[in-house]
Amino acid sequence: MLTVEDFALIEKFCPQAGNVMSPDNPDNARLRRVTNQRRSMLINSWVRCKGSEVAQFGVEENMNRVLLVILLLSGFAVAQERAPVKCTEDSPERQGEEGCTILASRPFAGPLPKTVYWHIDRFDSLEHARAKAGVNGVATAAHGGFWLMTVEGKTNDHHGGGHVEWIGPLVLPSAAGYTMNVRSTLLKSGAETPVHIHSGPEVFYIVLGEQCLETQKVGHRLRAGKFLILPTDQIHRGRVQKSGMRGALILVLHDAGRPASTDLNDPPPLIPCK
Repeated sequence: MLTVEDFALIEKFCPQAGNVMSPDNPDNARLRRVTNQRRSMLINSWVRCKGSEVAQFGVEENMNRVLLVILLLSGFAVAQERAPVKCTEDSPERQGEEGCTILASRPFAGPLPKTVYWHIDRFDSLEHARAKAGVNGVATAAHGGFWLMTVEGKTNDHHGGGHVEWIGPLVLPSAAGYTMNVRSTLLKSGAETPVHIHSGPEVFYIVLGEQCLETQKVGHRLRAGKFLILPTDQIHRGRVQKSGMRGALILVLHDAGRPASTDLNDPPPLIPCK
């Protein structure tokens, strides 16, 4: 672990580089996402510094320690850098590990109701939930419970289960047809998703834990039992900052002629949660 003396030595030799790496610098919170390019640039700046500022101090014996600090720092960043969690079929989430599982991706059957809602009901067994699932319902076991999630109009019919939530109305994009993409995600502290958009509204229901949804205008903090609807093509990223696991159920009701999700290679800045 880097000590206060290490950072002081860095600041003494190369003030600009020291400021970048200082634990008091707010940018240091992003250290785990430092790119290889940035690490290379930082080390290269030290090479240039060695021939100028360091030589002025006549403390060549300390240079090896400084370079070791830099290498340790860059190595720490590599170790802490985690790939964003992406959704797949049969992800590790199905075994209680970190992941995002696409439970179903199929066309919405029949005409759309005048107002569209996502109904979530809870059952005492997966078999019971499956038996009650209609053509636009998805039953699953996730996060310690058995769920039936149905896209339909507003109704008091809970399909024989216990009512959890109805979320809507959902504002859909103009399209010739729609696809229901239903997901279950389990993320560890420190996990994040790619910055991305969806071709239809995305609905989050948090079953356990807490997460932040960052957008260009605001960071939404969601806790267990809460939900949020993100509109079509809203640029966003999910991030888990609190300790413990975050479990969620998700619906993307999207334009069947477009992919459900599109990752952005050069995303704009997003607002974190306070």
